[in-house]
Amino acid sequence: MYNKEKVSFFFRFDSLKFTAIIMVIFIHIVCGKLYQIEDGKISYEWIISNVIDSFCRSCVPIFVMISGFFLLGKDEKITVFFKKRILKIVPKFLIYSVIFYLFTMIFKNHSFENSMLLKKSFYINFIKQLLNRKIYYHLWYVYMIISIYLITPVLRKFVFWDREKNFQNTKYLISIWIFFLIFIPFLNTFLKLNIKIYEQVGEYAGYFLLGYLIGNKKVTIFKNKKVSIILFFLFNIMIIYLTYIFTKKDGKLFEYFYDYHSIFVFLISIIIFEFAVNFETKKKKELNKKVFGLEKFIKIVSAMTFDVYLMHPIFVFFCEKHLINKINYGKYIIISFCCVFFLSLFISLFFYYIKKLLGRGVIWQ
Repeated sequence: MYNKEKVSFFFRFDSLKFTAIIMVIFIHIVCGKLYQIEDGKISYEWIISNVIDSFCRSCVPIFVMISGFFLLGKDEKITVFFKKRILKIVPKFLIYSVIFYLFTMIFKNHSFENSMLLKKSFYINFIKQLLNRKIYYHLWYVYMIISIYLITPVLRKFVFWDREKNFQNTKYLISIWIFFLIFIPFLNTFLKLNIKIYEQVGEYAGYFLLGYLIGNKKVTIFKNKKVSIILFFLFNIMIIYLTYIFTKKDGKLFEYFYDYHSIFVFLISIIIFEFAVNFETKKKKELNKKVFGLEKFIKIVSAMTFDVYLMHPIFVFFCEKHLINKINYGKYIIISFCCVFFLSLFISLFFYYIKKLLGRGVIWQ
């Protein structure tokens, strides 16, 4: 019985990862339209994009909180941790950095020539872009998660030490993070202040710690589920409305409310994560998942989220290039999502099984 409950509990995190990667794909499909504002006029395509983007903005905080839940509670040697984590993502990151460096030159800039491979500047430029986080827009996430991994061993020691004090120091650390990363930017936006001391202070460490505390039920922020659902929709509506109002006023996209540290995204992320952790599934629903194979599919996608994340912008690019001006925008979003999601998943699985076969020596003897 305990094992069943444990499996059901961890499946909730698979569901969160599944939801978060879908959110990421939707954001990247619609984000281009959000910057297309002519003479301050808001089109219906912009409004659709604003609604979708607003509802999907909690994706990155959810990923970080999941990492916090799984990593901060473990007690292992630093060498083991880095071998399991850093060595797992860095090789893929470097491979995809090369892929997107070439992809940008060939398909976006149309500046690639065979002779470039022999030029020193080709490689120097790659290293410069890699160090300056300019290879491709989505790779910023890998830099961020690596920086969190680098401080994880220290945070682990801190959390273990703080258990005896009922995590009072951890909660204090989170409060400081909320003040500098959530509250001050909020004041800067509404009171037209220019306080800059919050920049680079911890960035996503607060989400990381919150994931551990909420996941282990050491802190509860939104206790009533019905209130949580109401607040979820209310905060999303606030993002949609305020982004629209400020964008119309400025004549260009006002991005603060989309920021992963904006006050509404912060609250929505906590609501979703807390709701998933505390949500009790009924037996009927669990039966339906098994009948339709949804549970297995969610687990597969969950296992492939990093690969799907790294790969999907290639398909977003081609969908935008070949579809966006040929069909209705609503249809374009649906078709693009299906193409991007399933192609990224299929190719990720293909490489995964090729790697497994190579590891077993099935392909090469």
